[in-house]
Amino acid sequence: MKFFSILVLVATSVAVVAAANVNACKKDANDIRPLVEFLRQAIKDVPPNGPTISQGIKIQTSVSNTKKKFDDASNNCRGASFSGSDSKAILNSVENYTEPLLQLLRLIIEKKRAILSMPFPGIEGLVRSALDGMHRSNGQFNDAWIGSSTNDVKPRGNSIKTETEAAYNKAVTAYSN
Repeated sequence: MKFFSILVLVATSVAVVAAANVNACKKDANDIRPLVEFLRQAIKDVPPNGPTISQGIKIQTSVSNTKKKFDDASNNCRGASFSGSDSKAILNSVENYTEPLLQLLRLIIEKKRAILSMPFPGIEGLVRSALDGMHRSNGQFNDAWIGSSTNDVKPRGNSIKTETEAAYNKAVTAYSN
């Protein structure tokens, strides 16, 4: 009897932790869009002659915050097992930030000349490194949520992942030349 009680307690604890991770993953996925939007606006605001030091710091901070949110979301999603409704909710959040993310990556390419005019030694490498870091974190999040989702959302998730990876690769390549 005592062994059975311990098993029930362990199973209940695991279920509570799993539910907390799913809820944290859903919240993280929702929190990504405002960060992407903020970063997109910061890049959009860069004048043709380059960003000010203040704008550069704002952009770097925004990149760091967005990357951290992707990392948090990855950690919360990894190894979870989403229900159909959870899978669809996370897919909806990912779809909600995907177009702004794609616009951001295109904008980073369009603003290359202005961004590279920042008076920092090695700015091209810094931008490339920031893009690589965000790309890696975004990819890990995609792997985590797609892997934890139900089969009906995986094709769309993989399509989004492919599309965003191509956009990141294009941006990284633009700053490698």
